[in-house]
Amino acid sequence: EWNQLPNGVYTTAELRPNAYIPTDDPLPVPKHYGALTPFKPTEPGANIRHIRKPKYKPIEI
Repeated sequence: EWNQLPNGVYTTAELRPNAYIPTDDPLPVPKHYGALTPFKPTEPGANIRHIRKPKYKPIEI
């Protein structure tokens, strides 16, 4: 799906939030995240299928 950015460029990238609406503020004006934008990791690539998850050994005392 193609999305148009505010500068007029078209992209297929999923739009990410850049502002939030505070719930405790009497005037619900969106505030920008700034440097504290929520992290959204990318989906694993095709080569991740070759990596095995570690098998943990039980600890014996």
